[in-house]
Amino acid sequence: MKTIALFVIVSSLIISCDSPAPKQSGSGASAEGELQGSHDTGIWQNGTYTDEFGQTSDRDCIRTKGFISGSFSNATTPHAPLNVSILIFNPNSISLQVFEFAGNTPLKALSPQSYSVSIEGPDGAEHKVKAVNYSDKIAFEKTDARTVHDILMKGGRIQFSITGDFNTSTRYLFTIDNATGYDAAYRILSEK
Repeated sequence: MKTIALFVIVSSLIISCDSPAPKQSGSGASAEGELQGSHDTGIWQNGTYTDEFGQTSDRDCIRTKGFISGSFSNATTPHAPLNVSILIFNPNSISLQVFEFAGNTPLKALSPQSYSVSIEGPDGAEHKVKAVNYSDKIAFEKTDARTVHDILMKGGRIQFSITGDFNTSTRYLFTIDNATGYDAAYRILSEK
């Protein structure tokens, strides 16, 4: 009987630690919902960085609670589903992981690939920035990351259009319907 009880407890702990993050539509609301308040982080969560091998580092970060949905196109694939995860270590270190076909493996680059990124902020202003994929993340250049950070701090609806400089038929489109809460998540990160 003790063995069965122990098995049930251990099984429930494993399931809760390994269950995937809820998928986000970019709406700013998780499946569980969030309480409104000064620490409401919307679609954002604070935590420590875990690499692709499951190794947890001591680096604090902000990331999206789930995926943001979008679409991608290239020479052979028009308007296929896309998932995007955003990872922020600080205002000068912001990157995206893109998952083509809404899969589980992020886009990888064998050699550096540069991208031109257009961002429409909540005020309707368009910003042009650059990013590079060195491995499995499209990382914004340092000064451009600061621009992205400033846009995210405003909250609201933010649209991204990413085009490969190496191949202009490669394009990623996604929208954060409500980035509100990023400022609260950034305050939490800054206090650590």
